[in-house]
Amino acid sequence: MINCFFVSDLHGHIDRFEKLFRQIKSEKPDVLFIGGDVLPGGHYYRNRAGIEYDDFLNYYIFPHLRNLQKDMPYKSAHDRAALDGKMVAHAPLDVHVGSIAIKEFIEKKQPFITLHGHIHESSRITGLWHEMIGRTYTFSAAYDEKDLALVIFDLEEPSRAKRLIL
Repeated sequence: MINCFFVSDLHGHIDRFEKLFRQIKSEKPDVLFIGGDVLPGGHYYRNRAGIEYDDFLNYYIFPHLRNLQKDMPYKSAHDRAALDGKMVAHAPLDVHVGSIAIKEFIEKKQPFITLHGHIHESSRITGLWHEMIGRTYTFSAAYDEKDLALVIFDLEEPSRAKRLIL
């Protein structure tokens, strides 16, 4: 048994980190996967904490991290955004905002497991935080409430994965 924890979209919220650390201390997973959006946004952090980021962080690190955000497969349970009825120049927006390239990669290569995040409202809209794409288990730890969504799975039996809302 290889017990794994997966989180994403912590956005620098100390309470989410504290909940995660308590679960780690309690359950002692073998592996922790962190899917991104770990730090607070620069604007939020400067205004609330009065801290200025170094230019290197603002102009190099953060833009590169933000460019990695579309990491979920297109037209999956994990990329559904709340864009119903929204229009741009009288054309409806696609409610699926994931990456077509990621979806094609999963369909073609069939990795064992893929881990996703970023589209916070997706699990609320679709009712799904996991799905199969072919033989690939896909899990999303994105969550649009104030709590932490923690996906717990065994690498040897991913079909028994569960999501805790802490």
